[in-house]
Amino acid sequence: MGDSVHNPPTTLPELFSAQVARTPDAVAIVADGTVLTYAELDARTERLARALAARGAGPETVVAVSVPRSVELVLALYAVHRTGAAYLPLDPGHPAERVALMTEDARPLTVLTADDVRDLSARDTSEDHPLPPPHPLNTAYVIYTSGSTGRPKGVAVPHRAIVNRLRWMQDRYHLGADDRVLQKTPADFDVSVWEFFWPLSVGAALVVAEPGGHRDPRYIAELIRSQRVTAVHFVPSMLRLFLDEPAAAACTGLRRVFASGEALPGELRDRFFPVLGGAELHNLYGPTEAAVDVSHWECRAGDPPGPVPIGRPVWNTRLYVLDTDLRPVEPGVTGELHITGVQVARGYVNRPDLTADRFLPDPYGPPGSRMYRTGDLARLRPDGAVEYAGRTDHQVKVRGMRVEPGEVEAVLAGLPGVATAAVVARPDETGGARLAAYLVPDAREAGPLLQVCRLERQGLLGADERHTLPDGTLVASGNHTETDFVYQEVFERREYLRNGITLPPGACVFDVGAHIGLFTLAVARSFPDAVIHAFEPIPDLFRLLELNTRIHGADVRLFPYGLGEKEDTATFTYYPGLSIMSGRFGDTAQERGVVEAYVRNDPLATGLGTPGSEADLDVLLTERLRHEEVVCRLRTLSDVIRESAVDRVDLLKIDAEKSELEVLDGIDDAHWPLIRQLTIEAHDAGDRVARVKDRLTAHGYSVEVETAPLLTGTGLVTVYARRPGDAPDGPARAAAEPRPGRQLPSDPDLFAEEVRRAAARRLPEHMIPSTFTVLDAFPLSPNGKLDHRALPDPLPRTVASAAPRTAQEELLCALFAEVLDLPGIGIHDNFFHVGGHSLLGIRLTERIRSVFGCDLDIRSLFESPTVAGVAHRLINRP
Repeated sequence: MGDSVHNPPTTLPELFSAQVARTPDAVAIVADGTVLTYAELDARTERLARALAARGAGPETVVAVSVPRSVELVLALYAVHRTGAAYLPLDPGHPAERVALMTEDARPLTVLTADDVRDLSARDTSEDHPLPPPHPLNTAYVIYTSGSTGRPKGVAVPHRAIVNRLRWMQDRYHLGADDRVLQKTPADFDVSVWEFFWPLSVGAALVVAEPGGHRDPRYIAELIRSQRVTAVHFVPSMLRLFLDEPAAAACTGLRRVFASGEALPGELRDRFFPVLGGAELHNLYGPTEAAVDVSHWECRAGDPPGPVPIGRPVWNTRLYVLDTDLRPVEPGVTGELHITGVQVARGYVNRPDLTADRFLPDPYGPPGSRMYRTGDLARLRPDGAVEYAGRTDHQVKVRGMRVEPGEVEAVLAGLPGVATAAVVARPDETGGARLAAYLVPDAREAGPLLQVCRLERQGLLGADERHTLPDGTLVASGNHTETDFVYQEVFERREYLRNGITLPPGACVFDVGAHIGLFTLAVARSFPDAVIHAFEPIPDLFRLLELNTRIHGADVRLFPYGLGEKEDTATFTYYPGLSIMSGRFGDTAQERGVVEAYVRNDPLATGLGTPGSEADLDVLLTERLRHEEVVCRLRTLSDVIRESAVDRVDLLKIDAEKSELEVLDGIDDAHWPLIRQLTIEAHDAGDRVARVKDRLTAHGYSVEVETAPLLTGTGLVTVYARRPGDAPDGPARAAAEPRPGRQLPSDPDLFAEEVRRAAARRLPEHMIPSTFTVLDAFPLSPNGKLDHRALPDPLPRTVASAAPRTAQEELLCALFAEVLDLPGIGIHDNFFHVGGHSLLGIRLTERIRSVFGCDLDIRSLFESPTVAGVAHRLINRP
């Protein structure tokens, strides 16, 4: 039980007004070159308060304040209180969707911006709008915290609660007229409340940090030194980085340092005193639901090793450690911490169900008293101090801010393509916690992605085989540059689907020489109801073909053999490095000539990954044309037609590398009328193309032969054959017609990045997970629940990015990877998208300053979060 002290009933605005009367000419605020006395701040507060009162502000109303850290922010909070209303802090940098959730829930009278404050506080108004003082039981502020149900919850704290907290703090720590308190905590974090109101209730001065300055230890150290700050607060993870900053040792004017928001490790306490030995270190504890802090502990240089206690209760407060039946546990036994007394909040705004669940009748207090069930585990020491021992649930603290993983999970699960999500906390390199997200794709919206994850888990798809096409589609590929070349041929130039080729609903397509299946996928994407028969005799390529049809759920009949003039076996030449040239009649010299001619047409030859010089090309082709002989089975096309009971073939596509005539020879005369259209890639060697054309003409087809510009001189042509006047059943569609609707990425990296961007539009920065891992299913415990301990370690995936171009970029890549604990990083990978956050960013800027001897701060990293961006800043620095 904390000391029972009688507090005369009062409110925050009354405390300030009394201090104005005592020290009107003393400095009240120092902010970015602006200095205001108590009297000046009071006058501006009065003008703004009367303007707000004219709009209806008064007791038990709420005014939202969306103002960056500044004199205007302080002025807005004090003016709202003077009207008797409660303030609701809104971070201007938070996503609009989250801000909307809070304003819809709290229903504020108005939302003040910085421009509003400047305008209204400068007006000379003669209107006498009454300013009734609030009652001590009226709400002083509403602060939203993360909610386990998937939406933030607003905590309403009355004046009586926060006044008790400030009066206890003054009695315990004795701020005087020569003290200066640094205000650097974001206004929507409840620690900011005592920073804003304690100093100006006792005659001290408030030094206001610039917006974003709280993230930069060097800036904070310089501000503390230059503005003679004597009291400051740090979240422990930020305190660690502050102590790492060399300039911190120069903050010799500090008298009191307060730590709260996270557990304070004993080793961090021990690091504090050698750096800031002239200052006291105090560990404070308390939830938003109990007026900021309810317990305290003074750390000393000689304290024994081990965790720092959260200490003993403040005035008029009790801490209970209870078992599940709400009975006190013995000292040393772990139980759940409950708080009772005057500092307990009124409850959650517009959430009576949640309020009843967390704010319980106090079984050990007077009638009508309540206690707050914190969800924190604790135990009593024999000396009466309380030790923090963890959580009863999954709630975590990230940089001091409460995060309910359930809220983040609900946001992620509501995004397109996500079936379910899990979010857990993982330790990071600063001693704090980072969030790791795990996603299971929705089978209906993101079926290909789900299949990719499943095949990876089963070991059927290797990470080096995953390749993302230019349109974002993921395929299994053995040679990525070659696959991009085929993509251009099939998807961009549409070589096989031109010159009037059309397909009806339910088209039957034969893909002979399917390779890894890009043409098959193109037909399946444009015509989901098509029935496709795909033939690929070479085992390595057939495996990739099968994987691609599984990934994309294509309705394809797969045949692991080639087509020829009769049933037989044949020896195929397989070029693993240039597999599109593989075939039954392989000729290395001919294949070399084809590629050399192609390169002459396209010197860049990006699709084949060819270098520029003749010598380099010769070396590359020698390597690419290494080959092996593979014995493959052959069937005839008519055999397949009979066995599959095919009654029509709307398109026969043949890319059989010099065996197109043999494929045609395997068609019985009785089956030619079933074939409506053909597209054939042919090698114009000797009279082969003429013979193909004659064969097709003899069977009644209208034939066109076309050579693509890039294939001039290669001997490769495309033959298009259609039956004149042969209309398909049903309305035909152009084969290039895409499937309607937006397609989600099938690449886990791209999908994770898309989810991260969408989450950033809904969640504040500290609630955005550092890593996103996509799985095909979550591990389950024997009772069918998610087994959090079985989730794999997050492996941050990076979207393919460029390699360093200079020695400077190479060194920066190494520093980025070191801080992020990654094996490597590209020069265009965003630090904050591949596992980084603001505290790690501070560590990175310190490393860059140390290595390059330059002046780089955390704000520069936020503006240029890539290696390329930082390198540009280093080159162009003054």
